[in-house]
Amino acid sequence: MGNASQALKRISGSVHLIHRAMLERPIVSPNWIQEKTQLSHTTVNAGLRELERLGIVREVTGQKRNRIYSYEKYLQIMNEGTELPG
Repeated sequence: MGNASQALKRISGSVHLIHRAMLERPIVSPNWIQEKTQLSHTTVNAGLRELERLGIVREVTGQKRNRIYSYEKYLQIMNEGTELPG
């Protein structure tokens, strides 16, 4: 098993917790996730990077600090059918 596989296996449970938290609030800061899940700052950031790499979430500020992440796919599903005609 390669280093990447081992790293993913280590954080997979944490990524699942982060994902579940984002179902409750699809636009979040890492600090909110940390408070909600009780995961460490480092673990939250690693999990968000993994979810971003997988195309599940997107960092929307473009900043190095005070980042905000959006659960894009969830928001798209929630907005389906709400567009005004025309």
